[in-house]
Amino acid sequence: LVYRSYLAQGNTQIVLDEVKAADGPLGGVRLLAEYQAASGPARQAVLAALKTRLAAGAAANDATYAVLAGGVLLAEGQLDDAWRC
Repeated sequence: LVYRSYLAQGNTQIVLDEVKAADGPLGGVRLLAEYQAASGPARQAVLAALKTRLAAGAAANDATYAVLAGGVLLAEGQLDDAWRC
């Protein structure tokens, strides 16, 4: 919850510095921080990594990851993919 608060305030660097792994219980928060910090081609790379993780089942047992990933996809206008989360 603290990290989500940092992201809502626009403090993505704090989250990126403290949450090292994209997997695990804070993987969704790390994903959102990477997305918010990126632009242009870097943002497309984050989206590609997100879709790879989703295809591997990252959201299957982690509701937080599913919600945050769905939010990223929704922000990108990829509604069909967001619904699948």
